[in-house]
Amino acid sequence: MKSETKILTAKRFKHRLIGLMGRTVWPTGFDGIYFPRCRSVHTFFTFLRPDLLFLDKNHKILRIHFSAKSWLVFVGPMHTYGCLEIPRRASRYLGLKEGDVIDWLLQ
Repeated sequence: MKSETKILTAKRFKHRLIGLMGRTVWPTGFDGIYFPRCRSVHTFFTFLRPDLLFLDKNHKILRIHFSAKSWLVFVGPMHTYGCLEIPRRASRYLGLKEGDVIDWLLQ
């Protein structure tokens, strides 16, 4: 990601509950949403089809779901600590793969 990447960390109940629900364009002001302490996410009412990256505590990618389809529940593998949602196809554009460490997260 670019050096000034802005990630919203969903700590507040509102951000954790709503996430990307109901949106048809990516929200301005941030490049991703990180859900710490979260092993699963749903895409109910989510129309953007984001890439979902399940991460461990050290921000290593354990699993990637590219262009996550709407109306599904996604569960991370064992040792998942959080989930990072980024715009559709961003993972491929950035060349991210399982095992990579997201060192720009939470900078």
